[in-house]
Amino acid sequence: MKVIEPNQKRFALVVASVLCVAIFSVIVGQALWSDIITFEKNGDNLKQCFPSMLKVVEYLKSGVLWGVDTGTFNGATEFFNRSNMSNMYLPMIFFGFLSSYIPDRLSYLLLYILQMFICSYFSVRLAQRFFSLDKKRACLFTCSIVVVALYESWYLSHYFVATLLCPALYAGFKSLDDQRKCVCILYAFSYVLCFTSGYIITSVALAIFVLLGTVIYGLLWKKELGWKVILKRSWIPFMIGGGVSF
Repeated sequence: MKVIEPNQKRFALVVASVLCVAIFSVIVGQALWSDIITFEKNGDNLKQCFPSMLKVVEYLKSGVLWGVDTGTFNGATEFFNRSNMSNMYLPMIFFGFLSSYIPDRLSYLLLYILQMFICSYFSVRLAQRFFSLDKKRACLFTCSIVVVALYESWYLSHYFVATLLCPALYAGFKSLDDQRKCVCILYAFSYVLCFTSGYIITSVALAIFVLLGTVIYGLLWKKELGWKVILKRSWIPFMIGGGVSF
């Protein structure tokens, strides 16, 4: 296992890099060397998601942490931005701040690339480490996940949910093997990302799916731990992540 593990990590890194280059290379070229940028410049991404990233950062810079959104549902009290946006999603906040130093459309594109890279990397790792799939099947599984993510890229929070599924499951499965209490916070971070990924229904559904998937995996493949230990190690990161998020 000590010999195979680094090889699997390198393979996952190569697969994720190749997929991201294949998907985004032309669009990155547009952002860097052209005045024509076609990436996600239509529909909800153009009118809601992209402006939301810029708006949330401007509010945070001004110290505005809550308010009434008068543009949705006749004034919904949803944080301080349009409801069902990923207002508290940390990667989006980071790239929103980054847009102060680089072109905002490029920053938005980099957010998509980061999500896709992490999704692809951990999809390969999930398939190989926990389900013992060979390289070809791991690639096929990863490509299937990538297709779903690209299909959902029309709306930013849906894209977050699709790209977070495998990384969150990987963290959940790994938490079953780790007995150190101090790392619960690390595993809980994946649930924080799930809960803050945007549209509340899909965000909560994603977190619950990851929790149930972790428990089922533990009961089927980690029987030696016992069901009490499995439930404990699965439930604690979920509760910490939910508590921090809400």
